[in-house]
Formats: sequence, structure tokens, C-alpha cells
Amino acid sequence: RLMVLVDGSAHAARAFNKALLWKRPADHLVIAHGCQFMDHIMALGLASPWAGAPIVTPDDIERHKKLQEDYGRSVCDHFLNQSRDRNISNCQTAVLTSGQPKDECLAFADEQKIDTIFVGSRGHGVVGRLLLGSFSSYILHHSHCDVVVCK
Repeated sequence: RLMVLVDGSAHAARAFNKALLWKRPADHLVIAHGCQFMDHIMALGLASPWAGAPIVTPDDIERHKKLQEDYGRSVCDHFLNQSRDRNISNCQTAVLTSGQPKDECLAFADEQKIDTIFVGSRGHGVVGRLLLGSFSSYILHHSHCDVVVCK
């Protein structure tokens, strides 16, 4: 079982293409996207002591979540359609919508008994990794299965 993590970037597309190269006809490929919700930032808007009314309403949060889920579905569907266009079978999509994407992707991989995860590397550099963290590095160091990082 293979899993490729996609986010719509060129790096994710390279990881997807690499996964297709490795995939044998009997292999199952999961195309997954972890939604990044900004609950912690939005909660600040709800609890802002500087504003008389909330900056961000609960409806705003729900709209944001729906947009993120819809985006995740569209990204996964794009890659699923690419696999179909290439006559590649045994592919499915998964949009992960709870928790932090890094942790959700790893938990999903364990749950689905994934053998290899393919992930793109954006190459943020030292400062970018320090400020943003590295998704691919986290997956590489915390996964219980093999990980292929594609540049």
C-alpha cells in the first residue's frame, strides 16, 4: 500500500509522479490531503479583548473549514483524475480534516497499514524550516513506514 501526500504544489506533483512510477498494478495508492485549519488563530478573534464584537465569528470558522475541505477534495480529485487518465487503477483519495495535518497523515498511514509514503519537499531553507517547520522532515522522522521525499 502506497500513500502520496498532496497539497497542489509542484513538489506534491513530483511526489505523485514518483509514486506512480513505483506503483505496481496490484499496489493500492491513497492520494491524501491534510487540511490545515487555523483554529488557534481564529480563536484569538473570538476572544479578542480589544474588540467589542468578535473579529472572527463561529460562522467564519465553519466557512473556512468548508473551504479547506473543498480545496482538499479538489486537489485529491485532480490527482485521481490524472491516475485515471494514465489507466492506473487501485487509487483512492482521502481528505483528512481533524487535527494537525502532520499527525493526521501519520495516523492515517498507520491505520491504513501504508508501506511507503511519498511527500514533496518545498525546500524552504534553514530560516523557513525554523519558522514554518518542515512537513516532509516531520513525516520522515516520525513515520513507522518508508518515506520517499521528492524534490
